[in-house]
Amino acid sequence: MPALTSRLRFIGRRVAFPAAVVVLACTVAPVGPAAAAAPIEARGVALAGSASCSFGDVDVDYAASGVDRQHVTFTSEDGSVLDEFESGAYQADYVGVEHILTAVAAEPDTTSQVVPAPGTALGVYVRIGAGQPSPETTAEFFVLYRCTADGNEAGGDNEVLQTCVGDDGTCPRSAGQALAVPPVGAPRGVAPRYTG
Repeated sequence: MPALTSRLRFIGRRVAFPAAVVVLACTVAPVGPAAAAAPIEARGVALAGSASCSFGDVDVDYAASGVDRQHVTFTSEDGSVLDEFESGAYQADYVGVEHILTAVAAEPDTTSQVVPAPGTALGVYVRIGAGQPSPETTAEFFVLYRCTADGNEAGGDNEVLQTCVGDDGTCPRSAGQALAVPPVGAPRGVAPRYTG
């Protein structure tokens, strides 16, 4: 029995060394591929129930790690920019659906708002990413819809005409652009996902 015990100790030592090497390799290996991964993956976009001719509210679904900024533009089919802002990201690391709120902004030097007429096509463009916008660091989301005075949750009948999610440079950035020519192709070989 002593011979068996010493043999097991010897085998245990031989196994321990390769196991330490494997653990070290697993600890070091993710540095290369993980460092090259995009910080955000756009997974979906939907018109929020609160959207109307006054509010361009959307729900964006994404998975992010290390994002730091967000840009939103709310436009009308006639080229008017109804609202536009840039801010810090909701959270640097986030997985799930974020509700983005936009509203028709007041006219410069006044407190009045020019709300588009019911039936107008409106576009909401959202860009979320890290650093300077690029296909490698930024995702975008777009919804084109025909508006009604009330949000769908309040009895309105806003009609989604098109949605798009993808890497930066993939989706339309305004209602006018979406109505003119939908974009084709995408950087990094990732095709935009459209509906409508």
